[in-house]
Amino acid sequence: MGVGGIPCRPRPLHLAAAAILLLVLLTPRPASCADLYAVVYKGCANQTFAGGAPPPTVAALSSALAAQSASAKFYKTSSASASSASASVFGLFQCRGDLSGPDCSSCVARAMSSWRDLCGGAVAARVQLNGCLALYEISGFPQVSGVQMLFKTCGSGGGAAAADFETRRGTAFSQLEGGAGSSAGGFFATSFQQVYALAQCEGDLSNVDCSNCVTQAVQRVAVECGGAPSGQGSRQPRL
Repeated sequence: MGVGGIPCRPRPLHLAAAAILLLVLLTPRPASCADLYAVVYKGCANQTFAGGAPPPTVAALSSALAAQSASAKFYKTSSASASSASASVFGLFQCRGDLSGPDCSSCVARAMSSWRDLCGGAVAARVQLNGCLALYEISGFPQVSGVQMLFKTCGSGGGAAAADFETRRGTAFSQLEGGAGSSAGGFFATSFQQVYALAQCEGDLSNVDCSNCVTQAVQRVAVECGGAPSGQGSRQPRL
């Protein structure tokens, strides 16, 4: 399972209506996928629920998301409280497009179980693993305009030692930018002369917005990671 034969088994932030981009560059091409469950990013609101614990609506939301995760790569929904409109919550998950149904389901379950572990009783939480993203936020959570780089990581090693590495990386990036906006489900993976790249946008993002997000992300990672042999980033446009 996987792309190209690769086997795979604290600040306030507006988490909804976002484009998640998972971008990875690897040279040489990996023999196996990184741990799908490794945490690559967490975002937690400063505000907490009354009493410090998430209300039942968060548990109901988790159940609704889990029920869809074996058959869908992307799903969003909300859970409302009959007694208090302020306790309604919105949530979504996004799995990488090359994951199987069971892998997606397991990844989403792990991400959702990390909400409480990593963010406690925060009114909004976003946990991104190597294989998926899951988030929730309370209704009325402040929205922010603009575009933000949520995180980026750069590998270390000998990528820059190859004189043509950045040229090959640039070609892989160009292929990624060209394919991401027209691919099904916002997922696209490509490789060029041992440089491997992939992108994943949230499933409800338009082709144009997905393409723009990927373009901005690869430009940012190329500049900030320089000749590093690997890099990963997530970019979140506020809609």
